[in-house]
Amino acid sequence: MNIGEWRFSFEIAWDDRWFKWQSIGTLLIFITGSFYFLWKMIPAGLENGLLIFHYNLYLGIDEVQHWAWFLVFVLAALVIVLLNLIGSFRLYRHDKIASRILLFAATVFTVLIMIGAFYIASVNS
Repeated sequence: MNIGEWRFSFEIAWDDRWFKWQSIGTLLIFITGSFYFLWKMIPAGLENGLLIFHYNLYLGIDEVQHWAWFLVFVLAALVIVLLNLIGSFRLYRHDKIASRILLFAATVFTVLIMIGAFYIASVNS
C-alpha cells in the first residue's frame, strides 16, 4: 500500500461522522488526561525524586521508580493509541467492521489508561 492509498483510506474514513468524532474524542481524552497526569506527577516527582508506579489494594505499593519514568509511561500509551488509530484508518476502506473494532479498542484503552493514571496520580499526591 503506497502513500496515496493510505491518504485515500484516511479521507474516506474521515468522511464518516461517527468515525471522525470518536477518533477526535479519543485523542482529546488522551491529551487532557495526559496533561492532568503530568501536571500532578512532575511537581510530586521533583519534590520526592521517587514516585509510586503501581499500587495494589491487597499488596500495597508494588513498584517505585524515578519520576522521569512517567514520561515513558505517557509516551508508550501515546504510541499504542496512535498505532490503533492509524491502523483503524488504514483498515476502513477494506474492512469497516475491523476498523471500527480497532477504533473502539483505542477508545477503551484510552479510558482505562486514564483511569489508572488518575489513581496513580492520587496515590502520589
